[in-house]
Amino acid sequence: MRKILIANWKMNPLSEREATKLARLSDFSGVVIAPPFPFLAAVGKSVKSAALGAQDVFFEKEGPYTGEVSPGMIKKLGVKYVIVGHSERRAAGESDDVIAKKAGAALAAGLKVVLCVGESRSVREKGISESKAFV
Repeated sequence: MRKILIANWKMNPLSEREATKLARLSDFSGVVIAPPFPFLAAVGKSVKSAALGAQDVFFEKEGPYTGEVSPGMIKKLGVKYVIVGHSERRAAGESDDVIAKKAGAALAAGLKVVLCVGESRSVREKGISESKAFV
């Protein structure tokens, strides 16, 4: 299996200018850059070697889902990877069923899915044995 490094920027940086500058500094083969949604297009245009990733996706193609982003929408921006199952989203109530729907929709759209296991901080702090048991 080929190894990749995924840079999930979460809610950073705060401007498109900063995002494109950081993206150019991170533009290497084997790197996936996952900026905040507002910067996906600009970051995608500013990199040559790194792949573009999205931090999340919704499982429907279209419809009345305020604030959600479909697999087709992000794919049109040049996104190749999508991250689902973040621990903070699970902590906010996102279920395994919703995560499975997101992963399935992303795969059906031809995106590569990065599935976060979603272990809590308390599990991580107990060490690798506890983390492996959780998985």
